[in-house]
Amino acid sequence: MKINWYKSFIAGLAGTLLFDIVGFFFTGQWWDIPALLGGKLGVGLVGGVFGHYGNGVAIAVIYAALVHSLFGPNWFRGISFATLQTIMNVWLLLYPLLGLGFAGLEAGYGPAVISLIRHYFFIIPAIILLKPESCEGVVGNCVSKSMGLSTVSTLLIAVALIFSDQDASASGERSIVKYKTTKVNDVNIAYHEAGNPASPTLLLLHGFPTSSHMFRNLIQELGDEFHLVAPDYPGFGNSEQPPMDEFEYSFDNLAELVEDFTEVLELNHYSIYLMDYGAPIGFRLASKYPERVDSLIVQNGNAYEEGLREFWDPIRVYWNDRTDAHAAPLTGFITKEGVEWQYTHGVRNPELISPDNWNVDLQHLTREGTPSIQLELFYSYQTNVPLYPEWQEYFREHQPPTLIVWGKNDYIFPAEGAHPYKRDLKTLEFNLLDTGHFALEEDGGGIADHIRSFLNRHVVQPVASVNDRLDLP
Repeated sequence: MKINWYKSFIAGLAGTLLFDIVGFFFTGQWWDIPALLGGKLGVGLVGGVFGHYGNGVAIAVIYAALVHSLFGPNWFRGISFATLQTIMNVWLLLYPLLGLGFAGLEAGYGPAVISLIRHYFFIIPAIILLKPESCEGVVGNCVSKSMGLSTVSTLLIAVALIFSDQDASASGERSIVKYKTTKVNDVNIAYHEAGNPASPTLLLLHGFPTSSHMFRNLIQELGDEFHLVAPDYPGFGNSEQPPMDEFEYSFDNLAELVEDFTEVLELNHYSIYLMDYGAPIGFRLASKYPERVDSLIVQNGNAYEEGLREFWDPIRVYWNDRTDAHAAPLTGFITKEGVEWQYTHGVRNPELISPDNWNVDLQHLTREGTPSIQLELFYSYQTNVPLYPEWQEYFREHQPPTLIVWGKNDYIFPAEGAHPYKRDLKTLEFNLLDTGHFALEEDGGGIADHIRSFLNRHVVQPVASVNDRLDLP
């Protein structure tokens, strides 16, 4: 057996180039795999390109070492090698790790078919250049069978160690949660951040009466694979609470501040997790900049009038007649009993809901001036309802991939508000959960699994274009 190193090098580079050309034909993106590799390992596009083409050369060397042991015509040897390599590395390893199941069949037949086609094109230069020949008369480029196998084994081990070490280092870095503060429009905004910024970003928008604290467990669950950012709105959590005469506490203004927050952090593309107050804030952002939004994850976040039921009757009275008498019933929502009720109503087992939730929320709810701020936001919520048709038009026109994970026992935003999304969204994954308003508290693990699978199928690589999920050649 011989390995012609020069021809192996040329075959690897040329094959990888063909792999990318075919990928561009199917996905519309050049260097989709280097971008994915660079993002996962935190080495950027340049590092991803070197890794991608280096991997192609390594596989060509492996083929050169094994081609003598294969059987059949030369073309059949190449096709057999490419098929086995795709099945072992992509269908059995990569796709299951990405939550797509064997051969990516959970996302349809596209990923399996396209991965085979791309690898068949990759092997063409190797079939042409690396034909099985005798070693007689070859000097310098020919090595013994044992030396060839030893070299191939060493290469495989080295590549595995390098990439596993890089991935472990990146994973370790991504799992760290950082608690940061940045100034946005002269307001200090606190936020949680975890994960590699090169990975797909998930912007987590909290509801009332909580803060980014509601996402603490979800961030830990997903930080190994995605970039997560969870800000506290002004007057919530650890963010600054400017006086009402210096800051307009309205949903229009909160949405503008979150928009500016994303620009300060240079978040150009992101998925949005919308919950409670996070829904009208996030939908304003998404409908204004649809090109920035990769997908939506809606958890008890309303965009339809069907979702405003009995709970909202006293708030509607306040909208129509803003008096102290009509405000009085609403102040109960920011008392200890009122906040605890929001966490425990509708859950399967209240004993599993940590009191830390309402105790943490009460830290900002008991600040001086908070009752007036929260009443201002209760009153401002009416400005969201006239925007529902605009958001629904955004759904219909732009069709963002959407995941619904909705606590069906929620009295504030009941399941009647979840079903109408089906009317307007084609790419919709719909899940009603047997829990209450703060579904993450009781079903956080399941929600994290839904999100991981959803983002891998619709953001890491949109199914329609079979993009970013095909393995290296």
